[in-house]
Amino acid sequence: MRSPLALSMLFACTLASAANDPEIPPGPPAPSPLAAARLMVGRDNSAPNACDVELFVNSQLAAKLAPEQSVTLSVPNGEVALSVALSSAGYCAQAGIPGSNQSAILKPGETRQYQVMVDTTGVFLSPLVD
Repeated sequence: MRSPLALSMLFACTLASAANDPEIPPGPPAPSPLAAARLMVGRDNSAPNACDVELFVNSQLAAKLAPEQSVTLSVPNGEVALSVALSSAGYCAQAGIPGSNQSAILKPGETRQYQVMVDTTGVFLSPLVD
């Protein structure tokens, strides 16, 4: 009967030899802690077609989305505040005030997807789950 210490050492030696095996490709490197994250936002079919949607990241206008349009942005990793509003230009002149912020915590190199949704309470972002 083998002791737990002997089994642990055997397992460690097996891992060490597998790490040096040229047949086993190395995994992808971990992203740098300073790497930006990616934010992908698209329009939902229920969003009013006559109005563009403005996307705000950390209270700054980051993009305007026309009907059936999407955008991919590089954003800082960590906590970001996201909000959307119907554009204040043209037909939708009564709009333009961003909705309440939605907080997202993004890891370095992470890609997060959202879709603009509209319901009776207003315009908001809904996360897409794979």
